[in-house]
Amino acid sequence: MPIQEYTKGQVGEKFLDTFIKAYKTTGSPIVINLDHNLAEKRLEDSEEVIQELELIVEATAEHVSGYKLNFQSLLTFLIAKRLKFVLDVKEIYKAKTGVEPVVWLDQKLGDIPNTNFQAADILYKLGFDAVQVLPLIGPDCAGALQIAAERNDRAGVIHAINMTHDGYKEAKQDYFKDEVIDKLRERTLGTYTYPVKIGKETITTKIRAIGTIEPANRPYELFDGYKRIYNDKIMIISIGIGTQGALPGSALYAGATCEGIGRFIFNGVNGINSQENITKKRIYAN
Repeated sequence: MPIQEYTKGQVGEKFLDTFIKAYKTTGSPIVINLDHNLAEKRLEDSEEVIQELELIVEATAEHVSGYKLNFQSLLTFLIAKRLKFVLDVKEIYKAKTGVEPVVWLDQKLGDIPNTNFQAADILYKLGFDAVQVLPLIGPDCAGALQIAAERNDRAGVIHAINMTHDGYKEAKQDYFKDEVIDKLRERTLGTYTYPVKIGKETITTKIRAIGTIEPANRPYELFDGYKRIYNDKIMIISIGIGTQGALPGSALYAGATCEGIGRFIFNGVNGINSQENITKKRIYAN
């Protein structure tokens, strides 16, 4: 992949290599959003929910190249006292495919640099290959994750730049214009250097990411970013498939590296509490 030329020796190189190995094994540009969690359930049900998540991984492993967990899922496996859950996901996948998947956290860290650094450092130690950040909070906030990633075996940083929900369209219109989005996109490629303060230490950091989030349900925006700015220099991870309106494959056609699909795959009238139901839904991940 051309992107490897731009990421060699950089933070996130390991994330990209892991994804490529998984992709070559499964042939799938799909990542599963493991967003099933304890919301509207009892905290005592956390272990049952975790077991359901493991069934989803087992049922989809041979058809996808990675998994994304949201903050609610993180809370769920912590409540269940399953601190090695991310590593368990990788082991389940590897038992099916012979290689590891990429697993990252969709938390979108958006705090001051020191807080972002501390949170990311813990998250990388839990086994996540990458963590998402909101770069619009400031280049030092994004750079703080890079420093944490560098100190954790060159893990990855993903910039959440262009969101899928309706309110984000209004936010762009009311608070900032397209040129701001373009500037954030350009900075994912290492075009900007900024002094990042972590505690008493100041580290001059070239801001860059291994991946960027773009909306599948607005493929014209995704394509515009790909054609004018990203090209093949960064992974474009597109979300918004199914429930949020986009059809599978639409983002890939517009230039995305991979598509993240969640509720569209494993939600249904029968829920996901049985192995039979999860197995039936495997076809959608192929």
